[in-house]
Amino acid sequence: MSLSFKNVRKTFSLKTGDIEVLRDINLEINDGDFISIVGPSGCGKSTLLKLISGLDTVTGGEVIINGKGVYETAATEVGVIFQESRLFPWKTVEKNIEFGLADKSLSKKQKKDLIAQHINLIGLNGFEKALPKQLSGGMKQRVSIARTLINKPGILLLDEPFGALDAFTKINLQNEVLKIWEKQKSTMIIVTHDIDEAIFLGTKVVVMSPKPGIIQKVFDIDLPRPRVRTSDDFAYYRKKIYKEFFGNIDANNIEYII
Repeated sequence: MSLSFKNVRKTFSLKTGDIEVLRDINLEINDGDFISIVGPSGCGKSTLLKLISGLDTVTGGEVIINGKGVYETAATEVGVIFQESRLFPWKTVEKNIEFGLADKSLSKKQKKDLIAQHINLIGLNGFEKALPKQLSGGMKQRVSIARTLINKPGILLLDEPFGALDAFTKINLQNEVLKIWEKQKSTMIIVTHDIDEAIFLGTKVVVMSPKPGIIQKVFDIDLPRPRVRTSDDFAYYRKKIYKEFFGNIDANNIEYII
């Protein structure tokens, strides 16, 4: 699904006055794009996702999905995956996934087949009856991904979904998400503080400025897949993006987290 931001503004009203969070956001996202959004804390990255999902409203401008306003778009067309897995602790893996299923008219067999298909998709065969407390952090996030994907959303929003995971698990899940993206051809948008993650996943990297958040630069990531994080071409994009944040620095001598 395609997505457009047209002169989008967002202001929060507080007792102490209004705070401008987003200013004049203009962005075109094509069907099948994988967009990475990076920027300092408080620049409005997560607010952008809330505007797309309908969890919040714009102060000015408009967000358009496939030629329609956000509230004219079916809720199942936009899926959201958060940093926390947000599973029901008393439900098994298969029951947590089933909870996300919006089409209640399906037969028991159709539901069972869909759930099994998505458990296979995330590689958790054999854990169907497991409770969340019996799963690792990465496994819980896989269940969360399956619960969101079961409705086949045209747009998938990922709000720092790997931020709380160890490096090894994070890389594995990044690869899993890429496989899902390549298979389902959906439009994905990830908010992240990890520049390497942004380059590894994205067809484009959107760099935002401190608040009020504006789009400072959009980088087209012209790298073949699978991408190699240690390659010279990968380092080229890393240095260009770091320069947007820190000016003329040696990107090899600082951590790749902002």
